[in-house]
Amino acid sequence: MCFDMSQTEISREYEGGCNCGQLRYRMKTMPLIVQCCHCTWCQRESGSACVVNAQIETDQLAILRGQAHAQKIPSASSSGQTVYKCSDCAVAIFSQYHEANPHTLHVRASTVDRVLVKGVNGHYNMSETRGLDPSVHIFTATKQNWFIIPPNTPYFTEFYCREQTLSEQSLARYRALKNN
Repeated sequence: MCFDMSQTEISREYEGGCNCGQLRYRMKTMPLIVQCCHCTWCQRESGSACVVNAQIETDQLAILRGQAHAQKIPSASSSGQTVYKCSDCAVAIFSQYHEANPHTLHVRASTVDRVLVKGVNGHYNMSETRGLDPSVHIFTATKQNWFIIPPNTPYFTEFYCREQTLSEQSLARYRALKNN
C-alpha cells in the first residue's frame, strides 16, 4: 500500500503485535524516542546484539486485542523491569522499567508492522513497515564488535542526556509526564 503524499500529515499512529497474531496494539502517537540498547542485559534478554525500544506514554498505548502477560525480571539497575508478553506465543511486546518514568512504556520496535498516517482530510493511509529506526544507540561500550552503527546516528557509551537528545516536542511531552 502507498501513502498519498499530496495531503499534509497531521498525525501518525503505529500498530503491531506478536507472532501468533493474538495480541495487537496501537501506539496513538509518535514515540518520545527510539533507542537501540546494546547493554549486556538486553543482549541476554533478547538473544541478540541489542533491543530497540520505542518509548511512549502509557496512556498512548492501546491493546486492540489479546492479553499481555506481565513478567518481572531483573535489570542492570537492580530496580528490575516488567516485560509484557503475548499470553499465547510469549513474544515480548513492551516493558516498563522500574527506574524510568512510571508513565512511560518501552515498546519493542520490531513488533511494529503498520504505520497509520492521518491527513488533513481526516483519512488514514496505511503502510506496512519493518519497525521504527533507532534515533539513538546506548550502552555502546558493550555492543557487539560486528554491529555497525549507521552514520549520523547519535550514540553513547552509557545512557544519554534527555535534554541533549530528545526533540523539543518529545522533551515537552516528557516534562508534562514528570509534572503529573
